[in-house]
Amino acid sequence: MQSPGLQTHTADARPFLRRTKERYDAIFVDAYRQPYIPFYLATREFFALARDRLRPGGIVVVNAGHPAGSTKLEKVLGATMAAVFPTVLRDPSEDVNTLLLGANGRASAQRLRDNAPTLPRDLQPLAYEAAARVEPRLRGGRVYTDDIAPVEWLIDTSIVEFAAGEG
Repeated sequence: MQSPGLQTHTADARPFLRRTKERYDAIFVDAYRQPYIPFYLATREFFALARDRLRPGGIVVVNAGHPAGSTKLEKVLGATMAAVFPTVLRDPSEDVNTLLLGANGRASAQRLRDNAPTLPRDLQPLAYEAAARVEPRLRGGRVYTDDIAPVEWLIDTSIVEFAAGEG
């Protein structure tokens, strides 16, 4: 997190993005405190705001934690992002964690593999590992909006199902 040109911001994401006129190559959303997610960071309106703060070719990456085997939250976030971004991919990096990537432009596992040699040498193996996992988003899920985003209910039911052995 010390690389030249890398800017990190510690702020509430939505008000920060609303205030700034800056454009970014990538916006990483890791503001979710497990197990709960602020509903206003999981809506079509939030992702549209994030998209509007991207430079051409930019991406939004969402770090989504979930109970092992549960895909409900990922499907909702993927569907909501797909309402805004033409390309939404997933990287199921762990049994309890999936990265979702929203892009206005072309994005794919093959594109990541093709561009890996242009990265610093120590990042190239990570790029190839990620490319092996990247796939299209899971289908299904309801698009959440500022008017209807029952995130707490979705997470609570996922936790109960997991605890009951149904997840």
